[in-house]
Amino acid sequence: MVGAVDASATGARQEANAPPDAMAGCWVEVFQTEGFGQGGVHTKVQGPASFPTLEKLNDSNWRNHINSIIVGPDAQVILYEDDHFRGDKLVIGPGQRVSSLEEYDFENSAQSMEINVVNRRPVTGVVVPAAATPAGTWVDLTLRDGPVTPVRVYGPAEVRELSSVGGRDLRNRIVRLEAGPDARVVVFGESNFGGRSVTVGPGQRVEDVTTFGLPGGVESFKIVSAR
Repeated sequence: MVGAVDASATGARQEANAPPDAMAGCWVEVFQTEGFGQGGVHTKVQGPASFPTLEKLNDSNWRNHINSIIVGPDAQVILYEDDHFRGDKLVIGPGQRVSSLEEYDFENSAQSMEINVVNRRPVTGVVVPAAATPAGTWVDLTLRDGPVTPVRVYGPAEVRELSSVGGRDLRNRIVRLEAGPDARVVVFGESNFGGRSVTVGPGQRVEDVTTFGLPGGVESFKIVSAR
């Protein structure tokens, strides 16, 4: 059995150029129940840190016990399905609140975890399965009647329908999008990648998605690495 790596040990990675306020915002809070269960078992973990197993996370066994999660404003969290950062992974971006990991088939599945500090403008993000890819593989989505800050989706990802993306209904709400510097985004006029498609290249910003000529707006999309 391998114990958890303490945040002050060699397993923890820190960015020397990260500002102190970013370090303060690099944390994650995990919950054993869905919906951030009030009164249930939960713990807050300061990053940056790497945990090759969750059996002794803050002196408790969290292996296969995480069902909801809150990520600090300057943190990126990667959950792994197996010990020692192996198997399928789920990347969760800064400031995200995921009330149910079941939406991503990751409930009670995390066995190891990384918490990385990110020094970028805060955004309201969603969660997507991802592999190790360039940091610029993402898309920012601005929503009609939504928050001022965009929703950031990290890739690679295939979002087949928009009725529940990170707990949000994005159907017919995307009005503007911006592809990251390492991303190529393909948007579709129908769910499950049906209907007309339009490709947005790396670093491209589209101020008005109605120019795509998709009658029902964006209903599904894919994010792939442009490298």
